[in-house]
Amino acid sequence: MDEAGIDHGELSRAPKHIIVDSDDHAHLVDFETASINRRVSNVTSVSQYLFIGSQMAKTIRRKLIEVNEKELMKALRDYKQHRTQENFKGILEACTLQGLKTRVAHGNACMHGKTANIGKCVSDCLTFLS
Repeated sequence: MDEAGIDHGELSRAPKHIIVDSDDHAHLVDFETASINRRVSNVTSVSQYLFIGSQMAKTIRRKLIEVNEKELMKALRDYKQHRTQENFKGILEACTLQGLKTRVAHGNACMHGKTANIGKCVSDCLTFLS
């Protein structure tokens, strides 16, 4: 979506706008405030929700991975300045999502009452948003 120039506008409240189906695919919903006239911030909004300062970030740190916030913030700034594939991969690396599936060893977690592989869902969602 970032590449297409579409800003969802409400992804800082991700649980209300991202649904994970029974096959562990993430789906964005509720585009009523989406805009092509705003600077896009889909990847940065979801990354901040998942890894910095939210209750979800605390849960992810406790149950899954510890993210270096300084490294992630630098990667997010780089991506925001230049939305390149290389800078996007920098975000995935800062979130330690590259290779997460192996480290989690197919561990599952409950999201909105459904069982989902967190690493796969997060990586898929950020990739879709880039």
